[in-house]
Amino acid sequence: MKAGIHALTEKDQKAIIMNANFQPIGPDEKTVSDFVEFLGTLSRTSSLCPLTVDKWTDMNKVYKDAKEKMWDYVKKRWAIPNGAKKWVLQTIGVLWRNYKGRLKRDHYTPYETTKMRWKNRPEDVPDEDFKFLLKKWKDPKYKVCVKIYIHML
Repeated sequence: MKAGIHALTEKDQKAIIMNANFQPIGPDEKTVSDFVEFLGTLSRTSSLCPLTVDKWTDMNKVYKDAKEKMWDYVKKRWAIPNGAKKWVLQTIGVLWRNYKGRLKRDHYTPYETTKMRWKNRPEDVPDEDFKFLLKKWKDPKYKVCVKIYIHML
């Protein structure tokens, strides 16, 4: 995680201005950029957004109050209205799914064997999480679900 934006405390929170849809628009482009980058790093933090959950919608089922903990983490570092909670959590969810997709693209698909995939695993992903992903991606049931989804697009 980037230490600067994650080291913020309640006393030095940065304010975020939201539009009518509770999307960040200010106070300036740099702050909005820092905020969205913060959400991206949060989505890649295994202690807050574990990769051992199949779907974002299952996050709270697998890890009790996981999304509430993410929201609390954001609120401690950013002065943001409570109305933005839905947008923030949806954004973290999209970033989390994208991250899982990049992991598969970069650390699973290019390699033919589990041994090669393990040898080329990302350093920032806990071993247990990567084992879970390898098992999931290798499962024939998962491959069928992916094919069905792709044909639906």
